[in-house]
Amino acid sequence: MRASAGELDAAARRAGRQLLLASSMTLATVALAVVVPKDMTTAADSRFVMTAGTLGLIGIGLSASYAALARWRMARRQRQAERGPRAARDTLSHLAYERRLAWRGIPTCLAASGGCGALYILAHWPQAALLASLQSALGAASLACLALAPALALRNRGHFINIVFLKRYLRQQREHAEGGMSSVPALRLFDRRSEKPAFETSGELQFAISGQEFRFADFVTNAVVLGQIGSGKTVCVLNTLLDALLASSTSEDKDGSYKIAGLVLDAKGDFHGKLGGLGEQYGRAADLVVLDPDAWSDHGETNAAIAWNPLDNDDDALEVSTRLVAVLRMLGLETGNEGSFFLDSARIFLRHAIELVRAGRLTPAPSIVDVHRLCQEGEEETPVYHAIIAGIAEQFSGDAPQPILDAIAYFEGEWRQMADKQRSGVVSTVTQLLDEFLVHPYRDMFTRPSTVSIADCIDEGRILYVHMPAAERERMSRVVTTLIKLEFQRQILKRPRKARPSFMLCDEFQSFYTSGEGRGDSDFFERSRESHHANIVATQNIRAFLKRVRNEHDVRNFLGHCAIKVFLRNTDEATNLWASSLFATRTEITVTANEPAAFNNGGMRRSQTNYGRASQALPVVPPEAFMRLAIPVRDDPQRQHAASIIHLASRGSIEHVELDWRVHPLG
Repeated sequence: MRASAGELDAAARRAGRQLLLASSMTLATVALAVVVPKDMTTAADSRFVMTAGTLGLIGIGLSASYAALARWRMARRQRQAERGPRAARDTLSHLAYERRLAWRGIPTCLAASGGCGALYILAHWPQAALLASLQSALGAASLACLALAPALALRNRGHFINIVFLKRYLRQQREHAEGGMSSVPALRLFDRRSEKPAFETSGELQFAISGQEFRFADFVTNAVVLGQIGSGKTVCVLNTLLDALLASSTSEDKDGSYKIAGLVLDAKGDFHGKLGGLGEQYGRAADLVVLDPDAWSDHGETNAAIAWNPLDNDDDALEVSTRLVAVLRMLGLETGNEGSFFLDSARIFLRHAIELVRAGRLTPAPSIVDVHRLCQEGEEETPVYHAIIAGIAEQFSGDAPQPILDAIAYFEGEWRQMADKQRSGVVSTVTQLLDEFLVHPYRDMFTRPSTVSIADCIDEGRILYVHMPAAERERMSRVVTTLIKLEFQRQILKRPRKARPSFMLCDEFQSFYTSGEGRGDSDFFERSRESHHANIVATQNIRAFLKRVRNEHDVRNFLGHCAIKVFLRNTDEATNLWASSLFATRTEITVTANEPAAFNNGGMRRSQTNYGRASQALPVVPPEAFMRLAIPVRDDPQRQHAASIIHLASRGSIEHVELDWRVHPLG
């Protein structure tokens, strides 16, 4: 396991202190031997003890200094390599290996020479009479060991030459890395112990997160947050962005500004209490409207539980029927040519049925239940159809508008004469979509006149939240949420260059993602910036989309329309490879080693190692970097943040930002 930067710094400081201590001890020993008063009597015992002690301490000090110096130099190079490219760490490993081989035997010879020399000196004292007979041998051994050291160095000269070149390569690697990486911003450090808030507003729809400035114009080009479960998508990123958008949106008509309108979608139901708290905090409580089946019994047709009718709007029947079919596709009912055929037939039926239900006015608002009842009627008994025709006759004294006449002609002709297989396929398709609308409380919520229209929410600066957690009724949650999303998107596109800013924020976006020509999220994200609108969505990875949608190109196109991509920790290989490819590449100098083996007298021996230099292209952000990003850890006060790598392409030049997001609980 590789040591961290802090551990390497500590090791370098520790080795430096040891080197200073050992060197100081050696110098202090020499100085002490010089200044201490001495007994000038010939061969005095005190002088002998002092001489022996001084020689011993010098030997120990030199050995300790040598070892500490080696550790300090290694720690310093490791720290430099840690700051530099990965290849520098490999070069450092080669350098350490060559050092061991180059100095092999030399320190031992020098130590032996010093030891024999010290004994040679002591042999002249009468107190060391036992060494007197060895005096000449000790002197010769000291000189021999001293002469052997350069001989060993000469024998190991190839390793010393390799050391010279490896040092040169290491220096070139660092210089090359410093020049090639200068355009990549350094990590913006985040003081996890500070009491600074998760964001700070700096102007109208402007705010800073960990020192990084963001403007509403950045999010108008769309933002997507990708991270594994528990990486902090919601509690760190979405919470912060939602709070910052509402906090930086001023009151109505102040200096020509408008409070922001928005749609919040959430498959988990996490934002219900959060939005209520933010509404109270920023004086927007009256602007919050919630679609909440659980609260319908107690708060029906109020802002806490609005009624919403998918047919009660100004869109024509063709537009509404196309939205309904888009939901069917999202549910996965388009399988093969036959599935597409039934969906096309269902769209035609829905268009004409909606036209008749709207014109017949059997209820205060056109009811999707009546569309379902029309679909279920047989050929012989058609009470709903005839009631609608009677209602149309009361509405129009003369000829009815052409769309109504076309709808009547469809039911009188094509629908009545349709082959049984095709008709049963259409009935089955429509039933799968509308059947759950017959269940309480959905029947009441989605057939009455809308408490507030989506168009009014946008024009009046309201925040619409759909509180239908997928855990309770997943299918109905996806159907209703997607219908509201599609109508909201339609109303946004009908208001190009509008003055009021608006946003859509969606967690677990893959649950509501729609694809297809003209009604897909990719098309909306491409055009919504013209309406002063921002999209902020979060998902886990690319595979989460592909699980819902078969067309990978549509998903890639959608992600391409998101100029801000916030990457949190992720273990999905495909997502990490794609994320890495978005950032620039860099060249890196690498050192290659070649150590051929040779046979010598029937045995194998290692030959001289040769090193070469080459360059290779590498990503600025490798795929594995996304797997190492920090995530918030519950009950650990030192790890209450999520680290991210951001691809910021919403400005004049593409920026690479590394940012920490503080845990920001709401509600």
